[in-house]
Amino acid sequence: MTHQISLSLPDPLFRAARDLADAREISIQQLLKNALGCEIAKVHRTARSPVRADERMVAMLRARLSGDFAYARDWFDLIDRLRDRGLTLREAGGGLALFGAHNGARICKASDVGFSLNRLARQFGAPFPGEKLGSRDLFVSTTSSQETDVVDEIDF
Repeated sequence: MTHQISLSLPDPLFRAARDLADAREISIQQLLKNALGCEIAKVHRTARSPVRADERMVAMLRARLSGDFAYARDWFDLIDRLRDRGLTLREAGGGLALFGAHNGARICKASDVGFSLNRLARQFGAPFPGEKLGSRDLFVSTTSSQETDVVDEIDF
């Protein structure tokens, strides 16, 4: 079933619609149907929710891990400390995330527990020894390429 509607447009809007329809080689009617279809689709589209960790769990992890993050001498010391607690640290998105060492399940972002990638890189004076090293240029002043050993894979 189709329904017919009548629509009044101000002259500038009509001319713009006509020009756009001509450029796309479609009718104004088809242009309006497409526009209406896009607007309806936006309403029904669900936004992708960010992966957020449980706040109580994050608070507990922050309390338990703050000493490990704060007192680690370097990346490898931090990795060892986290491994002893059954955790591993990996690059995720634009930062770092904590994962379960045994099951690989993502637990939370390192920044959720108060230690972002940039903060840790400054603390250790070196980039994270992961696979991506995407922000290596941020650390040029602290570490030369000859001083940095890139680790492709760390077995836990």
